[in-house]
Amino acid sequence: MLEGVCENEKDAPHLVGRMSPGVKVSPTILAKYAGTYEMRDPVPGMPPGFPPPFTISLTDGQLYVGALPLIPQSETTFQEFDGRLLEFSLDGSGAVSGLTRVISDSQSGFFHKH
Repeated sequence: MLEGVCENEKDAPHLVGRMSPGVKVSPTILAKYAGTYEMRDPVPGMPPGFPPPFTISLTDGQLYVGALPLIPQSETTFQEFDGRLLEFSLDGSGAVSGLTRVISDSQSGFFHKH
């Protein structure tokens, strides 16, 4: 299959995957998600401080982790570039309390927002 993609320019666009463009989420909602998130509980078997805190930023109506965009799947769930999902948690007043991020096939981590 790889040879077909590399040597057959006509079929390559049909054989190479694409990310979904996602759903439209209002800029007001996106702005709530921007901030720094830190792991609440350590991951068993991992060194302290792993994974390190990360920052979600909002630029031109798009959320990013570093330079990589997050693709909205719903108002609270976003897909990372590698297919993993981030799901934001909201408290009773609608403020962001944290997010759940898939760490591996069997583990998720809850990060709280600073």
